[in-house]
Amino acid sequence: MDTRVITEDDISTCQSIFNASLDAVHRQHGMEDDEPADSGWLKPILKHFLETDSSGARLATEDGEPIAFVSTLQRDRYWFLSFLFVLPDAQGRGVGRRLLDELAPKGDDIVRATVVESFQPVSTGLYASFGMTPRAIKYWLSELSRPEVLPRLSADLRKADMTQENKGDVDALDRSMLGFPRRADHEWWATAGTPSWTYRRGGDLVAYAYVDTGYIGPVLATDEETLCSVIADIVRSSDDPASMSVNVCGEAAAVFRMLVNAGSRIDDTAKYRFVYCSSSGPLSPSYIHHSDWLP
Repeated sequence: MDTRVITEDDISTCQSIFNASLDAVHRQHGMEDDEPADSGWLKPILKHFLETDSSGARLATEDGEPIAFVSTLQRDRYWFLSFLFVLPDAQGRGVGRRLLDELAPKGDDIVRATVVESFQPVSTGLYASFGMTPRAIKYWLSELSRPEVLPRLSADLRKADMTQENKGDVDALDRSMLGFPRRADHEWWATAGTPSWTYRRGGDLVAYAYVDTGYIGPVLATDEETLCSVIADIVRSSDDPASMSVNVCGEAAAVFRMLVNAGSRIDDTAKYRFVYCSSSGPLSPSYIHHSDWLP
């Protein structure tokens, strides 16, 4: 087996490996094949990762034929495994471990993290051997039916559109609450036109929030009470509160309780949950992740 750095020309190959691997494991567990509306959804994601951390992606080949790929990103002292997929015929031969050996950082000063499907014990065990142990289950909460019971935005919070002038304050909030700045990701979301806002108390930035086609996240606040106020404000101010969805990790207890009490349904369409794994505990309880592949 040989490995090399992924280039933009390899992205379609990575998409094919992803599709074949995911469909195979779904069938193995009696699930339907995953059929996303956008067949090329992976391209802009991997392109962003290559542009912001070009050394974090590798393609594995055997006799010149691609059999697996891995894509990771590092933001300061935080390293995240976004994708690791191996073709079904190549599984069980240590391919995934070889790729992780090449890319996973060593040392206790760097946090290593990933998200894994709850029905994949083999993958969970592999990640745990690299220090990334299960920390929190992620749930999708949607179809909120009683928005009127949500708290009003606190009178001391001032909401405004996210602008370039907020960069420094956003970096500081990320570093303080998450442990790492992520300006490249904020710039990517801005370029994509993702609606976003800042929330200030006095002159201090205490929260920011994004909403991508009805999905709320990422959202970061200085504390859980502020996070609840921000998410309640976004839901209340939307044209259709029932259409809003939030992916909540188990440690975000206050938000979870608020949404359930407002009639949110825990999504039961999936037969499994996603689990956040880390070498350093869960992320802040006043944080809502962006996605399973970009926390």
